[in-house]
Amino acid sequence: MRDLNARATFVAVVDAQSLTLAAERCGISKALASRQIQDLENSLGVKLLSRSIRKLGLTVAGERFYERFARIVADAGDAVRDVEELSRGSHGLIRISTAIAFGRLHLLPAVREFLRLNPSIQIDVTLSERFADLISGSADLVVRLAEEPQLSNVVARRLAPCRWIAVSAPPYL
Repeated sequence: MRDLNARATFVAVVDAQSLTLAAERCGISKALASRQIQDLENSLGVKLLSRSIRKLGLTVAGERFYERFARIVADAGDAVRDVEELSRGSHGLIRISTAIAFGRLHLLPAVREFLRLNPSIQIDVTLSERFADLISGSADLVVRLAEEPQLSNVVARRLAPCRWIAVSAPPYL
């Protein structure tokens, strides 16, 4: 299988029932499409198409080749479309763990807006006072109030300063 383009051109010619139309669909010249078909027939040692000035038809060998190769060309097209969809935008699941108060006040409103702008992403937020274990895979992102990260092999970024204020009711003091 040296030239998959020639095989894809053959399938396009059969589908279009026209060398000219197939060449346009493939984005190549009619002369190149004709040469690819001829080279394919020469490499296989068999005629695939019966051609006349007004009509295109399949030989027995052409029918068998088309039946098998049309599926391959369709599968290849599907594979390309799948990868193109992936490259168009982000997708997948992000698991976030944060403290209850911080999550309710700051994270959930931001997540709501993020999801509106990125509908192909799913977010699972866990609100808990327990520190999530990044190593076990229970969370992809952890937002916590801390001086230093508890694990040495994680990437930590300071998001904002945190000021602590001690308050009490006068009768308690």
